Amino acid sequence: MGLYTSLPPAGPPNIFPPYQLDMPSLEAGETFRAKITITPEQQGTYQAYVVLYMPNGGLAQWVPMAGVDYGVNSEPFDLTGPAYTHETELVLVPAE
Repeated sequence: MGLYTSLPPAGPPNIFPPYQLDMPSLEAGETFRAKITITPEQQGTYQAYVVLYMPNGGLAQWVPMAGVDYGVNSEPFDLTGPAYTHETELVLVPAE
């Protein structure tokens, strides 16, 4: 998961989460929460972009591979202050 100023992604996220899960144990329908800390210079409009890269998928290019990986993005939202909670349900779908 990362935050992007524009999509589709053309490289790494503009803001990375403070951690990365290489082999998460996820269950279908399970809720996953992420917390990201930003600096004042990073305030602006972003979209959360979540990708589940599968073996032999598109991780090396930062772009999900059609028919292999899964992804989803949020609607744009503004980060304008020191504390902000953005709750939205994002459901991963096969990449096209």
